[in-house]
Order: sequence, then structure tokens, then C-alpha cells
Amino acid sequence: MKKGTSLVVRIIVMVCMTAVIICISVTAIGSLMISYVSSNAAMEEARNAAHTLYDYYNRSYYGDYTYDESLEMLKKGNAALPLNEFRKNITYIGCSPDMDFTIFWGDMRILTSITDSKGNTAIGTKAPAKAVSHVYDTGMEYSFSDVVVNGRNYVGCYIPIINSDDRVVGMVFAGKPLDTAKRTARRMTLIFIIVCCSILIISLIVTFIYSQKMVRALADIKGYMADIAECDFKYELDTTTYKRADEIGDIARSAQKLRHNLRDLIELDPLTGLMNRRSCRRNIDQLMAQGDSYCVAMGDIDYFKKVNDTYGHAAGDEVLKGVAALIKECAGKEGGFASRWGGEEFLIIFPKMSYERMDSVLTGLLDSVRAAKFISGEHEIKVTMTIGGVIHKNYETADLTINCADSLLYEGKQSGRNRIVLQ
Repeated sequence: MKKGTSLVVRIIVMVCMTAVIICISVTAIGSLMISYVSSNAAMEEARNAAHTLYDYYNRSYYGDYTYDESLEMLKKGNAALPLNEFRKNITYIGCSPDMDFTIFWGDMRILTSITDSKGNTAIGTKAPAKAVSHVYDTGMEYSFSDVVVNGRNYVGCYIPIINSDDRVVGMVFAGKPLDTAKRTARRMTLIFIIVCCSILIISLIVTFIYSQKMVRALADIKGYMADIAECDFKYELDTTTYKRADEIGDIARSAQKLRHNLRDLIELDPLTGLMNRRSCRRNIDQLMAQGDSYCVAMGDIDYFKKVNDTYGHAAGDEVLKGVAALIKECAGKEGGFASRWGGEEFLIIFPKMSYERMDSVLTGLLDSVRAAKFISGEHEIKVTMTIGGVIHKNYETADLTINCADSLLYEGKQSGRNRIVLQ
């Protein structure tokens, strides 16, 4: 059992190592992909938010954008765009609460939702030179994954503010703090890791259950083969092992076939199919070890040599097989067993049988032999038997009881054959 347990452990360790390597690899690749996707998603969200705010102003107010330096006020046409109006507008467009907005005139922040740690707004600070250069030189939006705004890293987008003369006069900025975007990525990565670990645990449980069944089947086959090696053919394989639809099941079925073939070679007489002397003695020894009482009957076919001389040995073999079949049927009905003891002699064992019952059973057997007709070619052969029977006594050895039955058989032969002699 120790080897079976170690096999389970080796299987689990192998699967665990493979699963861990796969999980680590998938998690590492997944984390990079999640980080990349999250960054791109945050950038795309910022781009859409910037365009939404810009479109909102263009639909709500008419005219070009101007900046009144004396009043420090951004205007669109004749309408002033104060900070409180800006804050309402970024609320109206319905973006996520961690999205920050800024409107630049040139490179200067005129309106913004960005504040420092003390709550001071970043109005009056300048845009990154790279963003200003790109937007003003190309007239196209500028997206980024990491830029410092007011001392804090952001993921966001700058889009140009273009007047009717196609001149870029400012920029609209929308962006998320990088740590917020990374927090989302970390949350998604954690969920990903939990899913991978759950799959790993489930796979280990399934592997453990399957390997236990597999090792149990292998242990069953091992014990079965060990019994066969000791010439013990009484035990059968477990049904679940025998019916497995895999290589282990194939091995089990082959082992069972081997067992039947070996049993026939080792335990059975090749002509009659009855037990041979060796296997019969082992069964008698088991009865005695269990303390069970039993009766012994020794039977011999009368004038069997004459059958061989008259009809040939092939006919004699047919008679032997026919008589053996009758003896086997008789013994089986009473829970006993029979053996071809030698030549035309048969030994029959009846466990836990009374004298009266033995007399009745053996009489029935003798009548069956007398009535039987054995066919060999064109010949119809009839034979009789002489049987000696005795009940085993606890103080006797098995050999002494068998010899006693043999002596009774000899007595029956001497007194005319075709009869039963009991003691």
C-alpha cells in the first residue's frame, strides 16, 4: 500500500508542478495583457471624454474661442465660460468620477478639475511641452499612457481646440490618474489569479480522486497476481477494476484470462476438467484448517481396461469424460468437489454431510452412471462404478481417511463391483 500511496503522491506532484508552471506563465502573460488592455481602455475612455466635453461646448455655445486676459475669462462667441459652469458641464457629460478635465488656452490651464493634495486647483499651470508641440504642430490629438500633471502621473488625451479659421488656439484634456488605472488592472489581475488558483485546486482534487481510483485498481491487480503466483485461484478481481475502459482494464482482463488458463493447467485434469490430486489436497487441507467435517468417497469405473481393449483408448477417454461430468454435477449440487485421483479412479469430497445423506447421494450417482450411455463413433458404451465412502473423523489425517475410502472401494471390487460400500 505504501507504493500505491507514493504513486498517488508522484502523480499529484507532477500535475501540481505542471499546473503551477502553467498558472504562473498564464498569470504573468495575463497580467501584462490586463495592464496593456487597462491602459488602452483608460486612454480610450479619456479620449472619448475629451471629445464629449469639446462637442458639448460646441453645441451649447456659438462662435470662436477667445480669452479675455483682463478678466482671465475664456469665452466662446459672446458667452463666458466660468469655472463653475465648467464644473457643471463635466458633471453633465457623465464620465467616471475619477476622470479629470482641463481646458487650455495656448499651453496654460484656464479651466481644470485637477487639484493638488491640499485641494488647490492647477489653474495657471502649463501643459507638457510634448503635448503642446504635437497638438499645435499637427492639429491632431495626443494620447499618452504616462504623463505628469501637477505632480501626478496620468493616462489621458489632449485634443485641439480649433476656431473657424482652422487655427489651434487651445486644448481639451481628459485623463485618469495612473494609480487609479493601475488599481483597476491590479483588481482584474487578482481576479485572474483567483480563477487560476481555483482551476489549479479543482484540477488537483480531480487528479487526486482519479489517481486514487487508478492506484486502487492497480493494487487490486497486484494482489490478484500475487495470489496467482502462489497458485491461489479463489479470489476474483473487483468488478470496477475489471470493467474499466482503459489500459488498466485491459491488464485486468488479461490477468483474469491468464488466471483461468493457469488454473486449468495447474489445478485441473486436462482430460476430465476435474481437480487434479494437488489442488484437491489443497482444498481438503483448507476444510481441515477451518475445522469443517466432510465425507470422502472413492469411485472406480468397473472393468475400464476392457473398455479400452474393446473400443480403443479414444472411446475410453469419452467414458472418462462422461463419468467425470456426472461426478462433478453430483459434487457441485452438494457444495463439494471432485478429483481425478488416477486412471479411472475418482475422489469426491462432500463437506458437512451425514452418513444417511452420503448414502442417498452416492446411490443417486451410481444410478446415473448405470443409466448413462457414452457414444464413441458408432459404439454405445455403458459402464458401472464401485464406490467406497467414509466420514472423516477429527482425530484422523486426511491421508488416513482417503486410504480408508480406498480400502472400502477395494472391498466393493472384491465383493462383485457395481455397488457402494460405506463405513
